[in-house]
Parts: sequence; C-alpha cells; structure tokens
Amino acid sequence: GHTIDKLTITHAHARDLLGLFRQIFEGTIRDLGLEDTNITGSGRIAGVLSALAIGATVSGCHASGSISLTEASVIGGLLGESDINSAVDRSTASVDIAAPDAQDWQGTHSAVGGLIGISDARVTQSYTNGNVIGGEKTRVGGLIGSVALTSTIENSYALGSVSGGTSAHSG
Repeated sequence: GHTIDKLTITHAHARDLLGLFRQIFEGTIRDLGLEDTNITGSGRIAGVLSALAIGATVSGCHASGSISLTEASVIGGLLGESDINSAVDRSTASVDIAAPDAQDWQGTHSAVGGLIGISDARVTQSYTNGNVIGGEKTRVGGLIGSVALTSTIENSYALGSVSGGTSAHSG
C-alpha cells in the first residue's frame, strides 16, 4: 500500500466537503494510509479519506490524526458519509474528533463518528480508537455517529471516549 503523511486541510467555508477526496463515486480505494492528518476550520461534511462515499469500496485503509471543526454537520474519522451501495472493510481510524458546535444542515441531523459520521454502508472488520466529541444535539458514536436501518456492521468495534452535549445521542 501507499501512505500519505502529515496531510493538512485548513478551511473556512461552512458549506464545503473536506477530506483527501471530496467524494468517492463508484470507485475503490485500497490499502491507503493517511498518517498524522490535521483538518481544521469549518466544513459541512468531513472525513480524513473522503467527505462522501457513494457506491464506493474502501478496503484496508487507515487514517490517523485529528479533526477540529466548527459549523460542521457530519464528521467521520475515515468517511464523513457513506451510502447504501458502499462498503468499508478491514479499515481503521485513530482520529481524535472535536466538533462541539456540530449542527443540523438542511434537514440532516448532525452526526459525528470515529470511523463514519453517517452510514448506510456495509462495514466489516473495521475499528476506531480515537476520541469523539460532538455538539449539543449531535448523534455521536465511537464507530459510527448515525446508522441507517439498512446498514450492516460486522466484526467491528470502537475504543476511545465519546461525548456530546446534554441533548446529544451518544453511544
């Protein structure tokens, strides 16, 4: 595989998508490491590898570092949001996420997860061990912030602390 070291993204536009890739559309990313990544500023959806995964396959990938955003809506350590046609396999995230000001965006609930912010994907043999902090009404999860009913999670787990505001949904 390949490794990208010390990727830094500093951004000031709250409506943008942040990550190494803005979006992975019907593609495959395999055996890629992103080490000591730092994403700061503001953005609507963020993930170290990609903000969005649509019909994508992510396999054997790893991300480490930190994400600290204001005005964000959806944040994941590896992927911000993944759809029903996506799959994440044998992938990890060691990303500390701080989004104390996370807020809903145009009807989408804010969600912060150690691996994926909002997931409708199939997730297998993956884990995270970063600390996750979400906002007041944010859905916050060690592995995934918000999981759709059609999502599948197998042999995956989360380590690290998870916290949100007094009205947050944490798990």
